Amino acid sequence: MPTLRIETRDFDVPYDHLNGVTNPTVSRRKCLKFAMTVGLSSLSPTFGRTRVGLTLAAYRAAAVRCAIEFGHAQLTRVPRFRRLDGTEQGNIAYWIGMTFVGIAADKVLGVSKLIHATQAHGVVKANPISRSLADLVGQDTNQAWHVLEAKGRQISPSAQKLLDWKTQAGTIIGVNGAGVATNSYCVGFLQNPCSVELVDPPPSTPSVRLVIPPEEFGQLYYQPFLDFIGVADTWVIRGGRSVLLRVIGVDPIDNDYIYVGLDEKIVDAARKTGRFPQRLPEFEDKDLYIATDGIAVMTSPGACDL
Repeated sequence: MPTLRIETRDFDVPYDHLNGVTNPTVSRRKCLKFAMTVGLSSLSPTFGRTRVGLTLAAYRAAAVRCAIEFGHAQLTRVPRFRRLDGTEQGNIAYWIGMTFVGIAADKVLGVSKLIHATQAHGVVKANPISRSLADLVGQDTNQAWHVLEAKGRQISPSAQKLLDWKTQAGTIIGVNGAGVATNSYCVGFLQNPCSVELVDPPPSTPSVRLVIPPEEFGQLYYQPFLDFIGVADTWVIRGGRSVLLRVIGVDPIDNDYIYVGLDEKIVDAARKTGRFPQRLPEFEDKDLYIATDGIAVMTSPGACDL
């Protein structure tokens, strides 16, 4: 299984132990999962239907999958990617940047769920006159909030770009009245091999405090999957875990069906309490991946071969 190099730097106490390099394995299913979930919460309200948002997220995930090769020791860009139009290259590089920031946040920061800070529903600017805002916010298992500015690039950024990203990452000073733990920018490089840089620059002059009703965060994050999978009745049990699944697309390269699903604990929380677990154990076998947020991706050669 290929790896993805993540370099973490400039984190201060008490997060200085995060500095260094890690090389997590990234399967095709894991990549598809993060390509779908990071930023998904902004698509559903935009179009008024959560299933529309998930469909667009699945399209985005398919584009990410087509641009990356998984048959080497490390993730690599497909050789013919450069033949795409420059605008198309830029779009896919951005989507890959969002995918990689999700993987890095989960692996390094312990943040399993990220939503856009500009979310109109569930996230409110306490300072309405501020126009600058970082991309993503999420919470770790210690209830600490982390802010991330997400970028995707094919070449190394200029010094001015790094300065701009540092400024953008520092625009959020607090969430729900508490200070944030880290303000990072994360760059996913679509190169050979692919890599990630996660940087927590020195604080700048922050300008925004966010209010995120805790009861709405999980609902906002999971609602597209709950609505899409709600009519499904296909359960798969692996490694003591039960997952509810529904087919969402076909991988045009590996020629198999792609399913999205939810861990039973997420389904039960939605049906009973509305309080979702902060983090679940990660699981992966030959065709099923369950992320720490409880969202699963499974692949199968046929629509009825689960």
